[in-house]
Amino acid sequence: MPHETHISSIVVHVRPDCQAAAVARIAALAGAEIHGESSEGKLVVVLETPSEGDILAHITAINEMPGIVATSLIYHEIDSSPPEET
Repeated sequence: MPHETHISSIVVHVRPDCQAAAVARIAALAGAEIHGESSEGKLVVVLETPSEGDILAHITAINEMPGIVATSLIYHEIDSSPPEET
């Protein structure tokens, strides 16, 4: 069975007064990397997860963080690689 990696990009809108804390919380999520941010409270986040369900779990977790206004899924790709031989 091929191994899947789900790579997705999300834009997170956060209240500017909560931005530093939100950046730290998001960066602490497994498979999450912040690739850009603006002083107006917009973050570009890339997620690398093993399943679609994990993407949704990350988005839910981010939406529940203090100061988050909205999270939008922008891009989703499934990378399927053949199983590794042992």
